[in-house]
Amino acid sequence: MKTSDGRYELVFETFLNELDVDLGPAFEYEGNTLVCVGDKDVTVEASLSYQIIDMLKKATLIEIHEADHTFLAKTGNYAKVNELLEHVVAWLNLNL
Repeated sequence: MKTSDGRYELVFETFLNELDVDLGPAFEYEGNTLVCVGDKDVTVEASLSYQIIDMLKKATLIEIHEADHTFLAKTGNYAKVNELLEHVVAWLNLNL
């Protein structure tokens, strides 16, 4: 598996088996849902988040451009993390 910082790590089969989760109930949820994605994420491809948001009833997508899985936090540059936090706080204020 490719990590957010570009390294490859060995993933054991038991880990992959544990990821076999029934998401059916999540798609029946009727409340507001926030999905956050870095468009340069190689750990969890952004396309997966886009597919999930299409299946949710009341979903909002926050897409941070030029951000990876950690929103570049591993680089020590927190500009993308701060950008994400601004969007999340605004969404929470509207939806709570």
